[in-house]
Amino acid sequence: MNTVLSIATVLVALLPAAALASGFPVTVTSCGHPLTFDHAPKRAVINDVNMAEMAFVLRLQPAIVGLTGWYKTTPAFQALRGAIPELAPKYPALENLLAVHPDFFFAGWNYGMKVGGDVTPATLARYGIKTLVLSESCIHVDGQQPHASMALLYRDILTLGSIFGKRELAQQKVSAATLRRFLESHPLMRLTPAVRQHRYLALPYQALTPGPANIDAVRALARALYPDAFQ
Repeated sequence: MNTVLSIATVLVALLPAAALASGFPVTVTSCGHPLTFDHAPKRAVINDVNMAEMAFVLRLQPAIVGLTGWYKTTPAFQALRGAIPELAPKYPALENLLAVHPDFFFAGWNYGMKVGGDVTPATLARYGIKTLVLSESCIHVDGQQPHASMALLYRDILTLGSIFGKRELAQQKVSAATLRRFLESHPLMRLTPAVRQHRYLALPYQALTPGPANIDAVRALARALYPDAFQ
């Protein structure tokens, strides 16, 4: 297992490093357009299960005032959702959103928004609501945009992290997912007991360079190597 941990550390170190500070203002890109935030949103509305799960993985529930457009969900999803209300069972109307006074909407083209509809980034901007558009949906309004991919998913998670001051957590989640995909698809590494049994540890970039994150990294390594000592 020590060898696998060493390999995991090297692989994560090679991942592109995002700026990990949580300072504002931050500017992100939404369907090719810049979007600037002076502070993290406090009253977010999220559309559909997939985007809600991105928000949940970053622990954004305290900042979410409503969900829209989700269909069938799992008990695990409902547990993470908690008391967050459903504002609309399908595409939200403008009135559904304005009723909860949001400052942020995360949705996509054909995922809660329609071209020419009453809920678009432009219409919401009139009410001071900033909209992050799901990257994979941008192709519906701009044929030059890339098709859906895991890279777009990771980019959206990192973008959410930047918007909500959760860059470090977002980088950790993306690093872990990237490492998992690499190890489980590698023709040799996927055959090792550690990978088959998911007994490897992904460390974020900041944990691999001198700094306060080293403290948590050492603790995480120790827990992985000597789990009995932490019981």
